[in-house]
Amino acid sequence: VTNDTIKIAKGIQTEANISAQIMGECLLKVSFIYYLNSPYKAFSISGNLGETDLTIFNQFITDATRLEIEKGHLHSMEFQMDGTDSVAKGKLKMRYNDLQAILLDKDTTTLIRRKLKFISFLADLLVIRNDNPELGLAMKKGRIGYIHDKSYGDVSFWVNAILTGVQHTIAFEPLQSRKIHRQSSREIRKNNRYERKMKRRNKTL
Repeated sequence: VTNDTIKIAKGIQTEANISAQIMGECLLKVSFIYYLNSPYKAFSISGNLGETDLTIFNQFITDATRLEIEKGHLHSMEFQMDGTDSVAKGKLKMRYNDLQAILLDKDTTTLIRRKLKFISFLADLLVIRNDNPELGLAMKKGRIGYIHDKSYGDVSFWVNAILTGVQHTIAFEPLQSRKIHRQSSREIRKNNRYERKMKRRNKTL
């Protein structure tokens, strides 16, 4: 990390690699790249998560997605996302089997559980994928798309962004995903234009 304005103007970036045990159950490896000369606080994050019981994620996903995992086994998860201070987008691959989950009622404090596999007009939208990949089918890849609530810090931003990819993989895509991808694409294209401009400028110095 540096505050040298000359180095920052030349397009210097900061990289960090972190490994950590999640609740003592599985290994998380994450690589961060921060583009210090970006006025949009651009970043890239990639990582992978090792084999574990999926129920350990309930404390992270239930509030954000209204999904509660009853059982399931994660074999591996990989993710990559690019973003700015406002939005993040990317892709997530999650290989798992024997997943069972329920949808929590958002209108009750008692968290009445409603089985996702009910027979109704919405059944096709709400049915979960018990296995990924499913037998005879290609692996479902989740889309990451999240708008930064700036009342929360960066770590919360990144975690919630990744959770949108998890939700899209195991059940359904968040309602604002299309809007988020359009907005994040504009933000990232804007930052890329800035990066190219700075590189051309630095070549002439």
